Amino acid sequence: MQKTAVITGASSGIGRELASLLSKKGYNLALLARRKDRLNKLKEEIKGPKVETYVCDVSKKQEVKKVAAKIIKDFQKIDLLINNAGFGIYNSIEETTIEDYEGLIRTNYFGTVYMTKNILPILLKQRKGHIINIASVAGKSGFPLTSAYNASKFAVAGFTEAIYYDLKPKGIAVTLVCPSATRTEFYNHPSWSKFPHEDRHKHIMGAKEVAEEIIKAIKNKSPEIIIPRRSKYILKGKAVLPNLYRKAAERMKR
Repeated sequence: MQKTAVITGASSGIGRELASLLSKKGYNLALLARRKDRLNKLKEEIKGPKVETYVCDVSKKQEVKKVAAKIIKDFQKIDLLINNAGFGIYNSIEETTIEDYEGLIRTNYFGTVYMTKNILPILLKQRKGHIINIASVAGKSGFPLTSAYNASKFAVAGFTEAIYYDLKPKGIAVTLVCPSATRTEFYNHPSWSKFPHEDRHKHIMGAKEVAEEIIKAIKNKSPEIIIPRRSKYILKGKAVLPNLYRKAAERMKR
């Protein structure tokens, strides 16, 4: 029986690459994003068995509830939920507005919670399924000028780690994905124009590279992946030598 994957933030970047890769593996796809034109174009390009698109802003609770109900009605069964929608802002705390903090929390964190809570009942009924929440290395470590983004992704990481324990006994796998810098439209936000990409992004990954690692995590049902491997080692170094790590972060070019 064909499997069904639900992907938020599917119109670009990692979400788009995941849609392409999963379609090649024969998944039915429910693709969510805010931009209808992008979704329509993606649907035309993907050759999966069944592809449905849904315009949805995951930061809006009632909108998510309505769309999730339609997805469940359209597909009847869901095997995989990938919470990928999100954005970031690069500003000091003085420059970051309360509205910026609220917006990031609503999309990055509550968007993940809203989708998970609305899809969860069918997974519990099936007693199987897999939830993948895409956080960031910024959900494991604070960085200069990204307090709003850090806070939202730390929340995603904590939420994901906790529900792993809640849902494993019920047959539902949960995976936390923490990528480092990835070449996507994430950096199109105007605040990133002042970011020193040449110095800080020497090892930036492509969206397809990240998506391929997520596909492996789906197969292995890995509880957590940090990519690339060098980021995993850096975070281990932070745990062992936190003061040294902090001094290195303070010296980061801004």
